[in-house]
Amino acid sequence: MELVERSVNGITMHARVRGTDAPCSRCQNTSARVHGRYLRRLSDAAVSGARVVIELLVRRFRCLNDACPAVRSPSR
Repeated sequence: MELVERSVNGITMHARVRGTDAPCSRCQNTSARVHGRYLRRLSDAAVSGARVVIELLVRRFRCLNDACPAVRSPSR
């Protein structure tokens, strides 16, 4: 957990994934090359009447396996 903020609108928890690599969903080859990042907002039931939102910063990894169907490049 990076930061927890409380406001009149509720509680927001900021977090990020700390993994240094991840397997490709298609070929299962592990890659550490970061392709990009995106923010996910997860909401759930209220806690003590306050709305709770988790903002999770997630990294997207690029598969480096040339034989993988997820790798699409016209120059290969």
